[in-house]
Parts: sequence; C-alpha cells; structure tokens
Amino acid sequence: MKDELVQPGEVSLGAITLVLGLIGWLLLVLLTVGIALVYLLFGFLFYLFAHSAFISWLRGNAVPLSQAQLPDLRRALRGLIAQAAATSTGRGRSDHGGGSSPSPRRPSKVSR
Repeated sequence: MKDELVQPGEVSLGAITLVLGLIGWLLLVLLTVGIALVYLLFGFLFYLFAHSAFISWLRGNAVPLSQAQLPDLRRALRGLIAQAAATSTGRGRSDHGGGSSPSPRRPSKVSR
C-alpha cells in the first residue's frame, strides 16, 4: 500500500539519517568514554524539574476556563475540540500574557 503523503525519496533518506544518527551517537559515547551519557542524564533531570516547576507555576497563576469566567474563550475552545473530533475535552487554562493582550472590557493602563 502506497501512502500519497510520503515523497518518493523520503524512505531512503530516512534510513540514511537513521544510520548516520546511530553512528554519531555511538562515536559520541565511545569517544567520551560514556561521560556524554552522564551529561545527558543530568540534562534530562534538569528538564524534568524545570517542566514540573513550569506546570506548577501555570496552575497557580492561570485561570481555568469555565462558564463563569471567560465564556467566549471556553466556547471557542469547545468549538476547536469538536472540529478536531477529539474524544477527551481536557481542561483549558488562560494566563494574562504579561499584559500583551488586555481584556476589551477593562483597559490595561490608564494614562493621566
């Protein structure tokens, strides 16, 4: 079965990229005597904690989309979910964006 989204040379180029990538990682591990794997582990742990801190910050500062707060945005989100035919609706949250997108009902700055 031929997929029309796959270009003619894409499969062979993917195989070449895979082989070159494996050779590169093997050389990196062998030439650094495994030290690169230790750095990779520390980098992953840093990423894990940074991502967790970001999610905690977002949950603490963002407003959940509900019918009482931000009903227009919630309706737009529901429409996008229905358009994508997603089975899970999830829970949306909105952050203020650092003042870059003020609410139309309330001015962000008042000059006197």
